[in-house]
Amino acid sequence: MVDQDIRFRHTQGDIGPLKFPSTSSVQDVRERLFADWPKDFPADAPTAPADIKLICNGKFLNGGETLNELRASMGDPRADQVMTLHLVIRPQAAVKGSAKGSEKAPAKRCCIIQ
Repeated sequence: MVDQDIRFRHTQGDIGPLKFPSTSSVQDVRERLFADWPKDFPADAPTAPADIKLICNGKFLNGGETLNELRASMGDPRADQVMTLHLVIRPQAAVKGSAKGSEKAPAKRCCIIQ
């Protein structure tokens, strides 16, 4: 089992690099990142691991993928290279706003073509 160094790039700064076993799933990475979130990081901390969205090669990663699968999709970089994943935190306003949106009456639309 090979360990993989991963740097997480956020708009407010970088986190890491942190070491993960290559057999770790994306969900395992999210959970560790949530547990080890830096106290002095300028961005708002996530409230749950599900609030952390990871991006690799322009695609959001789902929780079931392993780091080995990501390495293969990146052209199988050397084991000593640091893998960079982009990190996005789901804003709390979006979570709260989605509940309010469901309380509203459905919008009515009309289209007339003559």
